[in-house]
Amino acid sequence: STRAGTEKNNSAVQRVRINSASAGELQQLPGIGPALAQRIVDTRNSRNSGRFTSTEDLLRVPGIGKAKMAKLRDYVEVD
Repeated sequence: STRAGTEKNNSAVQRVRINSASAGELQQLPGIGPALAQRIVDTRNSRNSGRFTSTEDLLRVPGIGKAKMAKLRDYVEVD
């Protein structure tokens, strides 16, 4: 039997907790470089925005749109 594409490496994938991850840890995510990692941290720490309550809240971060969010969804979680 063939396995679903989402199953192939999930046991090996360490999800990144977006409310506690450092900028360095966020850079391990696909498509996240130093500048975008810092924007995630800045958004999380800002008074107006605050902590992420769902992974979809990453869409509030400048530079993360629907396409990038789709790539990140399997690698992030909210803590």
